[in-house]
Amino acid sequence: MTDRARNALREPAAAGEAWMRIEAAEWGVSMRTAWALFVGPLVFAAMVAATAVYRPLYRVFVEEDGIVEWAQILVLVALVPVAVLIASRLWRRQERSFAALFVIAALAAFFIAGEEISWGQRLLGWATPDDLAALNRQGETNIHNVGSVLEVMNLVMFLITVAAALLPLAWRWGVRDRMRDLGASIFVPPLFLATSFGLAGAYRLVRYALVPEGHYVVSRYGEVGELLLYGALLAFAVLLYRRLGRPETS
Repeated sequence: MTDRARNALREPAAAGEAWMRIEAAEWGVSMRTAWALFVGPLVFAAMVAATAVYRPLYRVFVEEDGIVEWAQILVLVALVPVAVLIASRLWRRQERSFAALFVIAALAAFFIAGEEISWGQRLLGWATPDDLAALNRQGETNIHNVGSVLEVMNLVMFLITVAAALLPLAWRWGVRDRMRDLGASIFVPPLFLATSFGLAGAYRLVRYALVPEGHYVVSRYGEVGELLLYGALLAFAVLLYRRLGRPETS
C-alpha cells in the first residue's frame, strides 16, 4: 500500500475521531460513553441475530412478550416523564412551540407503550370487545393491528430513523466544529446515536425493498430495530434534558 493510500485511509478515521470528540464534549459525555453508545447497538443487534441459529434462544429475545419487547415497553414508559421534563424546561425558557412538541412526544410514547401491551390486556387477560376483535388482525385491544394503521406507523418510524441517522452526519459535515444552537439541539441527535437509528432504518429498508413478506426470523427481528429506535430516542431525550440545564444552551 502506498503512502498516499495510507493517508487516504487515515483521513476519514481522523475526521471521525475528531467529530466524536466534539460531539462528546458538546453533549457532556466521556469519549468512552460516546463510543459505547456508537458501538453497543451494533454488538447487540449482531448478538440477537446470531441466536437465530438456535431457534429456542432466539424466541426468548424476540417472541411476543419476550425480552426485547418488554425492554421496549420499559424504554417507552421512561420516555414519557423525560419528555415532560424537557417540555417544562423549554416552557420556562419561553420556548412554547418546542415545549408543545415534547408534550406531543410524551403522549406519543405513552400511546405506543399502551399499544404494545394492548392497553393492559396482555397483563390482565381481559377479553377484546367483539366489535374490535372483528377488525383486529390479532384479536387484541389495540388499533395498530387494524387496517393499514401498522403500515403507516412503520413508514413514519422509518422516516424518523433515516432522518435521525443522517442529520448528525450532515450537520457535523456542514458546520465542522461549531456547536448546536437550541433548535439544532432539539432536531439533530448526537452523532454517536446514529448507529442505533441507522440499524433500525436499515431493517425497515430491507423489509420494504427485499423481503416484504418476511418469514419468522426476519419479521420478528423487527422487534430489535424498534428497541434500538426507542432506546436511541430515550438516550437523546436524557442528553437533551441535561443540555438544557446548562446556561450556555440558548
